Amino acid sequence: MAAGLDGRTYHRPVVYHVCDHYPVPQLASDEIGGVAWLAMDNVATSIYIPVYCCVTDLPQPYKTPGRTKGFTRESAMVGVNYLGTLAAQPLGEI
Repeated sequence: MAAGLDGRTYHRPVVYHVCDHYPVPQLASDEIGGVAWLAMDNVATSIYIPVYCCVTDLPQPYKTPGRTKGFTRESAMVGVNYLGTLAAQPLGEI
């Protein structure tokens, strides 16, 4: 909750329904150095993928745009978005 200038209290959600991706950095003092947890769709329903600090490349599905070039099964974002859409449905409608 956050207080507005008018003195009223407002709900300020962390998740916004049009969120496209969300990185969560996690620093560590070991040999890995840290990891960024990447959510490729809505933060509340997404699958979090670990991307370690020493990584210099990603698998092709994570480099393939999922929205700029339309639907493609080669994009990890399309699959994650599909699962997020299913997770957001009421249980009786699936």
